[in-house]
Amino acid sequence: MDKFTNPELLKAMSISDRLINSIMVTILGMGITFLVLILLMFTIKGLSAFANAVNNKNKKSEPVKSVEPAKEVVSSVKEEDDSELVAVLSAAIMASTGNATKIIVRSYREVGDSLSSWTKVGVEKMMKN
Repeated sequence: MDKFTNPELLKAMSISDRLINSIMVTILGMGITFLVLILLMFTIKGLSAFANAVNNKNKKSEPVKSVEPAKEVVSSVKEEDDSELVAVLSAAIMASTGNATKIIVRSYREVGDSLSSWTKVGVEKMMKN
């Protein structure tokens, strides 16, 4: 490595010597980097195992609470005249499709918020095209 500190010795080297020395420096640098990364990986795995052991120890010491069975919830569904809602749905379908033919709505159901925001955006894009 002392060869690289003196510029006169560096100029006196042949191209093959410079190439061999530069490859050695590259291998040395990459080797040190990989060793440090491997050391860091084992350190993180060790700390993770330690944290899991501490968490498991804390969970075992907590008393177990008894859970009461859930009560049944019965909701009453009101039977209402949904003709206005059916008319609105039919008008919305005809407006979105641009089709003025007669549409018959046989059934409908409410869609919950089980869709992710990405899915909702995709559905909106598909409906616009």
